[in-house]
Amino acid sequence: MGNCCGGHNLTNANFQIASYDLIYQDPSKFDFALLNKKALQIQKFFRGYEVRKKMKKQQTKQLAQTSDESFIYQYRSNQKENVNNKQNVLKFNIDGQQHIPVFNVKEVNISSKYSDKIKIVLDKLDPFNFDQDSQFAEYPFSKPLLIGDVIYEGQWNNCQKHGRGRQFWIDGSYYEGYWFNNCQHGKGRLLLAQGDIYEGDWKNDKVHGFGTYIHQNGAKYQGYWENDKQHGKGKEFWPDGATFEGDYKNGQKNGFGILREADGSVYEGEFQENRFEGHGDYMIVGGKRYVGQYKNNKMHGKGTFYWKDGKKYEGDYVNGVKQGYGVLFYPDGRIFKGYWQNGKQHGIGIYIGKSKVEKEGEWIDGKRVRWIRKGGEFTNIES
Repeated sequence: MGNCCGGHNLTNANFQIASYDLIYQDPSKFDFALLNKKALQIQKFFRGYEVRKKMKKQQTKQLAQTSDESFIYQYRSNQKENVNNKQNVLKFNIDGQQHIPVFNVKEVNISSKYSDKIKIVLDKLDPFNFDQDSQFAEYPFSKPLLIGDVIYEGQWNNCQKHGRGRQFWIDGSYYEGYWFNNCQHGKGRLLLAQGDIYEGDWKNDKVHGFGTYIHQNGAKYQGYWENDKQHGKGKEFWPDGATFEGDYKNGQKNGFGILREADGSVYEGEFQENRFEGHGDYMIVGGKRYVGQYKNNKMHGKGTFYWKDGKKYEGDYVNGVKQGYGVLFYPDGRIFKGYWQNGKQHGIGIYIGKSKVEKEGEWIDGKRVRWIRKGGEFTNIES
């Protein structure tokens, strides 16, 4: 997520929130295709890799150490100048090893164009908890240093950001937390220029471990990450009140999860690549419910659909509609057993009326065209 040597490409950050525009239609035509829009895709990469490579090369060159005579001369000149100015920008450890870089860096004051906007955001947050200071107690701090297009203030080790520090990007983004060998590592908080916030664990400049990502519109993911992607157990919260809790793999919902929609509908079941896939139980606001198999967000395979009035269908689904063999139970006791196509009775079937007498007939496109075998009192069949 981050970039070693300060090369964050934050301009490409992309956190998409899907809209909720599912309209519930007639159950026989119930289509789950629109549910794919519900997937919260925080998992879009935050980094632009070409910019990362360019900036890394630039910063590595800027911070490169050297052991030639020019370095010794530069070091001694800086020492003399710093003593005269009662400053000590360059510091060494006990064995004479350089910590804070002197080449291609400039000590600066942090401009209000950086700090004012960030302060407004930080004032709304709890203070960041720097709880790992003891691990870096031996490393020196620098004043704010301009390094390429970023400003860094914090601890160093061998010309690398190491320990507690904060960094400002030219676009107004800001990071505060811990560094290790020039990478964001450990606990840290990143404020993106467009208003998004991530706070949590980092590893080798990537979001890795437990953390919370908050979008500027209030949507939030809280859970585990691996290599900049949601991975493991996590929770999502949308501004309209919808939530998801479940398993993630490689940045997508994979495994078991519970989706609670803003209108009160609840899906509990299996996901694959952000889709309803496998077995699930979908309780739809208004009293409808489907329990069974899904494929690509649609009812597909064996399942049972319940209506509020007591009607029930048990049987086969294909791409979201009744297709194959199924049994329809009416609230008044009538039953249809037979074949379906495109959500309608189609083919040979058995109709059992209120009198409990079976009638065998043929249906085409939902309409009975003939009786094959009759018994008892004739009863009109609802298509």
